[in-house]
Amino acid sequence: MIVDWLTLERMEQATEAELAKPGGGMEFILGQLCQLAASA
Repeated sequence: MIVDWLTLERMEQATEAELAKPGGGMEFILGQLCQLAASA
């Protein structure tokens, strides 16, 4: 699976935003990884 740097940047920003929210965190990150794997 090849992930470009822009995608990684967006994921990092989204992850930071989600971690700051209540109810965010690992569930969100796992969801993002599943989406990436599904679209790869």
